[in-house]
Amino acid sequence: MAQDLQGYADSRDLKSFFEGTKKIFGPKHTAAGTLLAADNTILTEDYEIQNRWVEHFNTLLNRNSSAQQDFLRNVPQHPPQLWMSLPPTFREFDAALKQMRHGKAGTNIPTEFLTHGGLVLKTRLHSLILKAWEEKQAPNDWKDALLVTIFKKGDRRECGNYRGISLLSIAGKILARILLNRLQIVAEIILPESQCGFRPSRGTIDMIFCARQLQEKSKEQQKPIFNFYDLEKAFDSVPRTAMWSVLNRFGVPEPFVDMIKALHDGMTAKVIHQSNLSAPFPITCGLKQGCVMAPTLFSLYLAAMLYEVPHNNPGVEIKYRLDGGIFKLARLSSQRNTNTINVTELQYADDNAAVAHTQAELQESVDNFHAAYTCFGLTVNKAKTKILAQPRPGENTPVTNITMDGTTIECVKHFPYLGSILSTQSTSSKEIENRLQAGHTAYGRLSTRVFKNKDLTTHTKVMVYNTIIVSTLLYACETWTLYSRDLKKLEQFHQKKLRAIMKIKWNDYVSNTAVLERANITSIEAMIMKHRLRWSGHVVRMEDTRLPKKILFSELNTGDRPRAALCFDLKTQEIPQGS
Repeated sequence: MAQDLQGYADSRDLKSFFEGTKKIFGPKHTAAGTLLAADNTILTEDYEIQNRWVEHFNTLLNRNSSAQQDFLRNVPQHPPQLWMSLPPTFREFDAALKQMRHGKAGTNIPTEFLTHGGLVLKTRLHSLILKAWEEKQAPNDWKDALLVTIFKKGDRRECGNYRGISLLSIAGKILARILLNRLQIVAEIILPESQCGFRPSRGTIDMIFCARQLQEKSKEQQKPIFNFYDLEKAFDSVPRTAMWSVLNRFGVPEPFVDMIKALHDGMTAKVIHQSNLSAPFPITCGLKQGCVMAPTLFSLYLAAMLYEVPHNNPGVEIKYRLDGGIFKLARLSSQRNTNTINVTELQYADDNAAVAHTQAELQESVDNFHAAYTCFGLTVNKAKTKILAQPRPGENTPVTNITMDGTTIECVKHFPYLGSILSTQSTSSKEIENRLQAGHTAYGRLSTRVFKNKDLTTHTKVMVYNTIIVSTLLYACETWTLYSRDLKKLEQFHQKKLRAIMKIKWNDYVSNTAVLERANITSIEAMIMKHRLRWSGHVVRMEDTRLPKKILFSELNTGDRPRAALCFDLKTQEIPQGS
């Protein structure tokens, strides 16, 4: 594998190079050798483990989940999008086929076979899709799933610490992609600005940036309290009947909904364990994790749920003005050109962070969201729902007593939000410690197979280091509040790993600048600056309706800014005061 990787690098075949790098990096976790039964006895035999997985998924995916009878009472009826009912054209089919990933198949027919099978094969498959569209029925092979497990965290013997992923047939995935391409057009009209999960030109950085900006602006003027919700098996617990009703309410016509139902109703699944298949069992609840439609369908369901949250739900009210310089705060004193919005939540798929300024407001927000989730048949995981209370500068973290359905919510000093750690002091020091640890772990996993491999050139090793290790190290660095002590730790990591890769010893008396020149790579400070400049330009070019842009050009609508607060913020961001 190392020789193949070097060959890809020499021939500048970057696609094969990065695919090979991914294979060398390998899976993060291996399969568990033992598993806990429902009564907590330890299972060791393969057939026992497979039966336990079947029992677990049979319970999880057939739970009695239902929405309240009048759950759509506050959701307005949108005009029907009748064009969605039209049969898919061959152009739509071909576009969906080109969007499919190669090397991904739940059956013996890979995507490449259909992509390169010629016009006759494509025409035949398109006609089968048209037949299914006309009959509103999908073949069983198109909707049935093979279930594999991916470990998340915690006890590896506990089934609840794994995520089940559905491996689906390519033909069914093409039909699902056609449906998704149409559904996304409607979703972009319906979904709230606070939802950035699995949407075009949006990502986790958008919401991390918004959360950190609210922290920093509130540190100047007041104190927000974040509340992070964790939904219990969110995708698996969506009531399907309620999901179809939500689509109808959002203007999705019945024939189109029938096609989505055809890929869900009557489906069965088999569990794969050690290459062995279990007996099939039915799945009657939830959305298929592994289906391309699932994230968008879930986001639409949550969008309907937000209508159940009162319009006056407490949040963080900001005033913004999109013209003028970011640091010219006087422009926000104008009553004519400023606008105000109330930021109540930050969403990325099923990750939801609610914000408020006081404990009383947060308690009201918790009650409102919990009632809305319950109304739509979703369950909040109280054990994983946390509060992050940010104090005023110089004050201790306030003691909170926020409850949800009689259970007191734990208040924490740090919380991992979308892979980035937020802290009560609104600094990034804890996050950078976490990034350094992740970087060390990633480097250790590749040390023997890549960085100490004699079949790879130094140039190739540096490419792998830059692709995997640096990317891991600098995740979400665009949003960091970076201090010199944090930057020093990052630079030390950078130099230590580069010297190890190039076998430069400290007593060789090679300067840090010379190390960077030999590796043909920049310093961490330069990389972070590049990331920030690129992100700043991206935010400024966003449409004026985007939440990250509004927050960047804003301040809190209430609260006092102490003297020199702006100067402090400039120093924090390491921006020259003369600029």
